[in-house]
Amino acid sequence: MNDTAIRAVLFTNLQSVAVPFVKAWCESGNSIEGVVAEERSRKVFEKSEKHALFSPQWSWNKSLARYAPSADITFLPNESKWDHWSKIADRYEADILISIHFMSKIPNHVLGSFPMGGVNFHPALLPQYAGVWPIRQMIADNTYQNSAGVTLHVVTEKFDEGPIIAQALFMESAWESERAFGSSIAGAIAQLSSTSLIDWCRGKRESVQQDFTKRSWAGLSNTPLIVETDWTFEQLLVANRFLYRKPGLAVKIEGEGVSLFPKIERIGDPTGQAAIVANNKIEFDILDAKVSSKPASRLAKPFLKLSHRMKRITSHPILPKTIR
Repeated sequence: MNDTAIRAVLFTNLQSVAVPFVKAWCESGNSIEGVVAEERSRKVFEKSEKHALFSPQWSWNKSLARYAPSADITFLPNESKWDHWSKIADRYEADILISIHFMSKIPNHVLGSFPMGGVNFHPALLPQYAGVWPIRQMIADNTYQNSAGVTLHVVTEKFDEGPIIAQALFMESAWESERAFGSSIAGAIAQLSSTSLIDWCRGKRESVQQDFTKRSWAGLSNTPLIVETDWTFEQLLVANRFLYRKPGLAVKIEGEGVSLFPKIERIGDPTGQAAIVANNKIEFDILDAKVSSKPASRLAKPFLKLSHRMKRITSHPILPKTIR
């Protein structure tokens, strides 16, 4: 393909971290013909627009109005999305389907309607941590420093198995806060979309099959993550920072998981004693510390919700290092 504009339809759940893609893609001389989301993403969209009130660079409406004024947002019914898509597909004249945090499997007949097929941005370095919850799993495995990044890959019939086009590795600072992490994802998507993806679309870059002998799966689980005794305190802090709201953390006490309140303190060195609950306080050992917290309860939910709302994505995406 020559250097003419590449026309894309974006499939996404409308999280704000995908917004910088709009600017990066369109400023590279390409176009977005439409944005497609599931109906279940409407609340996410409404919340992200409120949060972006004073940060227009994170607003879907403002970014589309500026860079892709002819593109609208279409919400597909949750249960009959592909039947609905077949009725409206003809309105889009596009070369490629681009998926960013679109959580449903895209059928082959939909991919086949785009001359270049589809690509996806996955928030981990495939083939490791394929699946819907890679962040939780890499924290649990204590591999988050070396496994966090974004993979741009071809979409195939099976989740996260398509050939890899390019990858970007996050800097260590990405784990300092939710804001830094979200900004790292946004920066990686923007960087890969304006370089490697364009080269691949124009035949200037080859994709590479994944090595499935190295594949690991990160499945979805709503149960709290159990803190193990071989965790370091730094690992516990990272887990608490990113998983405190969902699915949460828990400690095994007499065989039962007791959920932790997100305020965690180091109170000394490990003692070798079993975890205990006393006077509304949990004390437990990990590898390099004795830790204190409180049991989580329903009363903690308003605090968690408020705390989450107070956290905002940083003003500018953090650009990662492209590693392939």
